[in-house]
Amino acid sequence: MAKATGTLRFDVVDGSHTERWLLTVKKGDLAVSRTNARADVVLRAPRPLFERLVRGKANPTAAFLRGELEIEGKVELIVLVQRLLPRPRDARAKGRAAGWAARQR
Repeated sequence: MAKATGTLRFDVVDGSHTERWLLTVKKGDLAVSRTNARADVVLRAPRPLFERLVRGKANPTAAFLRGELEIEGKVELIVLVQRLLPRPRDARAKGRAAGWAARQR
């Protein structure tokens, strides 16, 4: 994360209103503004999903794969987004297998 550099914009949709949050990461330093500027990646989400993401109750990659989160630009920056947001609380449980590993038990 210390070497990460890029700009990410969240477009939070609430009915006909869109709120924008611009995150600028420069070698690990983070700046946040409400500027409507170009970004390397733009994530568009309805307000309820955005609120779940910032509270760590939803995973951005999973939301993207389910079609709940739209991403434009450098999609590979979603890894950076995941590192900026808290992880879901149940994902922190130690020793808990998921996916294929859980089915093998």
